[in-house]
Amino acid sequence: MDSPPLRLRRSNLTINRRLFNLFDYKPSPLTKPHKNLKSSDVVVVADPSRNLWFRLYTPTAATTKLPIIVFFHGGGFEVMSAASKPYDDFCQRLAGEIPAVVVSVNYRLEPEYRYPCQYDDCFDVLKFIDDSSLFEGANLEQCFLAWNIAYHVAIRASGHEFRDLKVVGILAIQPFFGGEVRTESEKRMKSMPLVNVKRTD
Repeated sequence: MDSPPLRLRRSNLTINRRLFNLFDYKPSPLTKPHKNLKSSDVVVVADPSRNLWFRLYTPTAATTKLPIIVFFHGGGFEVMSAASKPYDDFCQRLAGEIPAVVVSVNYRLEPEYRYPCQYDDCFDVLKFIDDSSLFEGANLEQCFLAWNIAYHVAIRASGHEFRDLKVVGILAIQPFFGGEVRTESEKRMKSMPLVNVKRTD
C-alpha cells in the first residue's frame, strides 16, 4: 500500500488518522499460542511521542535457535503499523512457515515525523535486539531484514559494530529501486490505481 487517497489527507498534508483507522484493523497479539506461534508487543523507547515498539512473533515448537527476521511494514511512511492486519498475518506466516523469530517494527509516520526518522527507529530496534535478553531463542548471527526499506537500514547497520547481531541478508519485498531506464514491471504498473509509476517516483 502506498500513499493514502486524497480524501484521507488534510489540506495541511497531514493524514486523517481517525478516518484511516476505521479501515485499518489491528488485531491484538497472540498471547496464547496459536498454531505453534505466540506474539507480544515490546516497547523499545518509553517516550510516548516516539511510539517505538515492535511485535515479536515466536514459534513455540522450535528445538533449535531460529534465524531472526526484522520486518519493516509498508504504507509509504505515512500509514499502517506493525499491528495492521495484513502485516500481522504476513509476519505470522513468516514465523510459522520458515520458521523464524520475527520482529515487526512500528516506526514513526510522516508527515508528523519527517524522514529519515523512520530509518532511525528501525536502526534503533536493531541495537535493542543486540542488547536484549528477549532473543535467547534466536540465532542473532542469522538476522535478515525484510520489506522495502530494509536496504537502507542494512546500509546503516553495516557501519555499526554490534555485539552479537549479524545482518546477513535482505528479503527485498517491494524494494522500490528505480533507474534511468524503465523496467518491464514498471511499464506494466503505469496505469495501476495505487502503486503506479507516478506515485512510486
